[in-house]
Amino acid sequence: MSEQKLGFSIRPYKREDSDAVKQLCCESLRILGANVYSPRQIEALVSRYSTELHDGQTELINNIFAFIETIAPLDTDKPNIVVAHLEERIIGYASIIVGSGWFTNDSLLAELFVHPEYTRRGIGTKLLQTLEANVTDNSQVIKIGATLIGESFYQANGYRMVERHSSFFNGVRIPFVSMEKWLTPPSEIEKIIWDTSQQGVRNIEWLATETEALFRGIFEA
Repeated sequence: MSEQKLGFSIRPYKREDSDAVKQLCCESLRILGANVYSPRQIEALVSRYSTELHDGQTELINNIFAFIETIAPLDTDKPNIVVAHLEERIIGYASIIVGSGWFTNDSLLAELFVHPEYTRRGIGTKLLQTLEANVTDNSQVIKIGATLIGESFYQANGYRMVERHSSFFNGVRIPFVSMEKWLTPPSEIEKIIWDTSQQGVRNIEWLATETEALFRGIFEA
């Protein structure tokens, strides 16, 4: 079904969308992730958004959303957090962080979710294109730590795979895919600086992950 026939719209995220967005993220991970992640891995990912949490965890999740709102101002002409809605129902959500690393002209696509009932209808692509357009003035390249769920989607939208890696979430090791897309072609020196800086970041992240794996192996033995 086409975007026009579905009749959905993209608008800036509002704070009152928080609960609906959390539920959307959980449902998307549980259903769409079933073919690529184990149940334990899925629940570890879901734990970042689940509303069925004890008070301390709920406070942590709310702080994450508040942090995103702080670094991605709401209700602007070019918002960094957007939702797709069909009538009164939120069916998609995405956020991006501008200037997220050492390279001043980069952005990190933090999250992109589409409700499982509405996949392959142009919603994810429209969310992605909206954020890309909104950061074009400030960013030359966008990077993603993509889940295995979204890898083929991002490839179809012009992102290339840089490296496969893994990270721990809630004590569970989960594979991801580092991907990137240049919105404007880089010069040779820009590409060298970018590749060098990002390799350094990935090396640090790899060391942190493997160190955690080592300590977990020691204490769980």
